[in-house]
Amino acid sequence: MQTLFGRRIIAAKDFGSITFSDDDIVHRIVRCSWTGRIERGSGVWFDLDVEAELVDTSKMISVHAHLSSTAWNGRCYGFLAAPISSPLRWSKVTSDTYEFDTEDFESPALCAFGLYRTAHQHTGNHSLTIRRQPKKPTFKIDWRAEIGDFDEPNDYFASFHAKLTGATFDGIHFAAGTTQRDAVDQMTYYVHDADKYRFCKRKDAVAMLPPATRTK
Repeated sequence: MQTLFGRRIIAAKDFGSITFSDDDIVHRIVRCSWTGRIERGSGVWFDLDVEAELVDTSKMISVHAHLSSTAWNGRCYGFLAAPISSPLRWSKVTSDTYEFDTEDFESPALCAFGLYRTAHQHTGNHSLTIRRQPKKPTFKIDWRAEIGDFDEPNDYFASFHAKLTGATFDGIHFAAGTTQRDAVDQMTYYVHDADKYRFCKRKDAVAMLPPATRTK
């Protein structure tokens, strides 16, 4: 683990890159978490938590970017992958284009994904695709969105383009202690072929993974 200016620098895998229209820097994505959850009466929602670093120790430069729907509780909500009226088909996840937060926001404190660079920022007008990587159990994600100040979310001043590779889906998460039977029962109205999903325990949750999805 390296340090710069007394701060720890993330030393992790390379998950692709993210660029911002208001700078000339290519940030290396060093962490990516992708999970699902069921919101009763609504559908299946996806969450992403992405961290990127630019580190140049020769120039004493360290730039950190954090894009997430889970890092700031109560502020972000991820995106609806499949409404209850159209249960999730895993095969469609890798063929659809997800577009969300495309209308004006009523509250500047809420958005699908928050962004932190030098300050907290708002994101909107998202377009995201998920595709399988050839001959691999991983996925690539192409993701574009606009960026606004947190107190003026509809006044966009920049945009980002993330190109993720090697991403894995860590399943649809449920509270710790949920049994496989309970998880399948909860998924029945929201996910096609719920009984074919694999049950896996996590540190603070349990996860149901689609067939042919690699576990951590």
